Amino acid sequence: MLKIYYSKSNNLSKSSSDYIKKIISSFLYIDKKKIIIEKTEFGKPYLKDYPNIHFNLSHTKGMIVFALSDKEVGIDIERIKKFNERIPIKFFSTNEQSYIFQKNEGQEIRFHEIWTRKEAYVKWLGMGMKKSFNSFDVLENKKITTLYLEDYIVSICSDVRYDICKCLTIV
Repeated sequence: MLKIYYSKSNNLSKSSSDYIKKIISSFLYIDKKKIIIEKTEFGKPYLKDYPNIHFNLSHTKGMIVFALSDKEVGIDIERIKKFNERIPIKFFSTNEQSYIFQKNEGQEIRFHEIWTRKEAYVKWLGMGMKKSFNSFDVLENKKITTLYLEDYIVSICSDVRYDICKCLTIV
């Protein structure tokens, strides 16, 4: 099972915890006051009383995404914008750099595609930024799916096989 929720929001940092609890309480049919969220040593959130429910959250200016699953999951979202060309050179594999810089047109999209895939992957691993981004390549990783929502790119990393269209829910 994999469910992906998204919402436009301008007050993300204050509403993240409420957003998580609202979705989980609706999914589990419990009062959101009973939801206890804890974090691993690397900062990955988990539900204290529901070890078989996994979730992950990401937000950027104007949008929030949340993934809920019965298996480990990582998700990331970024708004497509201009990027610093030194970042891929420092943090991405040679293969990923070639993909981004293959032509001038669409570099911002390709950069954010790779960035969100890398973030979703390390969040899926539960390591966050403890795993060096240049130590792995995400272009051929079959666990990661990337989709486009308006001016945003979202990547999801999961072992669950799914039809992305059936997983998306606007909240």
